[in-house]
Amino acid sequence: MSKNTKEDFLFNNYKLFLVALVALGHFLEPNYLNHPFLYYLKWLIYSFHVPAFVFISGYFSKREKSLKQLFRSILLPYLVLEVLYFFYYTYFLHIETKLYLLYPKFSLWYLLCLFAWRFITPYFKRLPYPLILSFILGLLIGLSSIKSNFLSLPRMLVFYPFFLMGEITTREQLSSLRNKLRKKTILFSLLLCFLVVGLIAIFSGAPVKLLYGRYNYSYLGQPPFIGIIFRMIFYLLAISITLLFFCILPNKSYFFTKWGYSTMPIYIGHGFVYNYFKQQKSWLENIEDWPDISLLLFLCLFLVFLFSLPPFQLAMDYLTGKRRLISR
Repeated sequence: MSKNTKEDFLFNNYKLFLVALVALGHFLEPNYLNHPFLYYLKWLIYSFHVPAFVFISGYFSKREKSLKQLFRSILLPYLVLEVLYFFYYTYFLHIETKLYLLYPKFSLWYLLCLFAWRFITPYFKRLPYPLILSFILGLLIGLSSIKSNFLSLPRMLVFYPFFLMGEITTREQLSSLRNKLRKKTILFSLLLCFLVVGLIAIFSGAPVKLLYGRYNYSYLGQPPFIGIIFRMIFYLLAISITLLFFCILPNKSYFFTKWGYSTMPIYIGHGFVYNYFKQQKSWLENIEDWPDISLLLFLCLFLVFLFSLPPFQLAMDYLTGKRRLISR
């Protein structure tokens, strides 16, 4: 951190919280249908964790970068990690795959989208009512038959409104929001949002994949009008929960706060472990009782700690160009 301000602590705590949810959300994929708690937890996590992460990415993207800078800090790491994943899948996990640079592997879609978001936003903001337009595009992409993983275009459009919201949100607006809302109001509003998520998960009959931002309405088994309505509800829930957590998360420094300074090593690193467990072990698929659930939660927290250690942070800094291998 360049400055030890309360805002730094708040964002670091928030990013760490979110990246832990990212890891947990992935590890729940093979087993969330095995237990009611895991089912609800999966829905709850996916109702807001990616939008909140995208919002924060947008908030810290106010300074425009040249195409060369974006290539060095985002696109080059994406290409390197795609190649690394290819060798990992092929020679370690023995999964038959190819080097599809236009079809991101696993969680690398976020890097590709981040590059696009940062590149187009200065131009997109010149359009009339850009935020409204971004939401319209996010709703309409669900009508498209484009392949879900091609350049991650569906996710790119579905989550772009949150990036744009973060980019135009000011420090003063967040501070005002934190100061105006009482804790009782925040807690009640959060519980209400959680209740709505639970009711949708239990009674709607919709698959949790509707929150992934990856699939069109037809794939999800929804008529276009119903799909748009569900996505609108998802947008409202994601915005509400994202902002409410801004109001309730602490802006103090704890022993773990520094782990949230750079969450990319955690984001990337846990994926290699998850894919190993998914491919080589049956344990993930058979988690269905509380001892195993507790062990799963502990594993995710341990991975957050592990990949927050300095060697992984330094490796990611070198990869993204924040540090040079040879100082001048």
